Amino acid sequence: MTPTGPDDRVDEQALRQHIRWLIAQGAHGLFLGGTAGEGPLLAAVEWRRLMEIAFDEASAKVPLLAGAIDTSTRRVIDRVKILREIGYAFVVVTPTFYLPGRTHEEHLRLFGAVREAAGPMELLPYNLPGVTQSKIEVETMLELGRRGWARYCKESSADPEYQRQLLSRAKSAGLTVLMGSEIHAAEALYGGAGGLVSVCANIEPRTYVRLFEAAGRGDRDEADRLQRRIRDLVAHVVLVGPSFLAGPKHLVARRLGNAAVGNPVSPLSPLDAELARKIEMFFDSGAKG
Repeated sequence: MTPTGPDDRVDEQALRQHIRWLIAQGAHGLFLGGTAGEGPLLAAVEWRRLMEIAFDEASAKVPLLAGAIDTSTRRVIDRVKILREIGYAFVVVTPTFYLPGRTHEEHLRLFGAVREAAGPMELLPYNLPGVTQSKIEVETMLELGRRGWARYCKESSADPEYQRQLLSRAKSAGLTVLMGSEIHAAEALYGGAGGLVSVCANIEPRTYVRLFEAAGRGDRDEADRLQRRIRDLVAHVVLVGPSFLAGPKHLVARRLGNAAVGNPVSPLSPLDAELARKIEMFFDSGAKG
């Protein structure tokens, strides 16, 4: 998540504090400028500041994924060129949105152009149909792997059948799947997902690291216990505010001791005082991180 002040500018000190804490808590890598990071909502100058600050703070410590998410191929490529200039090694790209590209051919046109523009950077296609209103079909995702355009992808459709089909076939296409759906996290790891990229890892990262480790050693009892905790986080923090970002961002700000960075980017609504109190009571009653 990206700490932003009342003017929707990136708060550098808070961002650096948040990154340091996530790494200290055991996060294996960071995804900057994604959905929870509000990348597409930031002004262009603030998006660039986010990427520069994060790269300076963390590039020598953990792998960094950078979101280049926009409304047309040309606009995505402009972001990719900035990321190349900064020095990022991985770029995450959703289908374009507003007037979304939806067909197999349109997706290949986008990702092919991005792959060419990315140079040495690795492309991670990101399936997020609930936000972009465009689904990357399983066959298209596999084609990206077979063509050598991508070695990793992110899947956040929250569609169990899509997830099952992708995971069952990804390895044969040379793809490793990173799972974004929190409520299906354990199931995805059992099915062969290579990792988790989750909103609530911003507030309780150790739970996700422990889930990853438990699934890796085949401890289903522990993994299922941690998955239940994640479902509770989603129900009591993510799904209760006017925006799914409001609850998690409020808790990040509270941990930072900086209430000024706890609101989503305008025009999204912040939590009201009563909802904030309920979320804090829930989190304090069972916080693991």
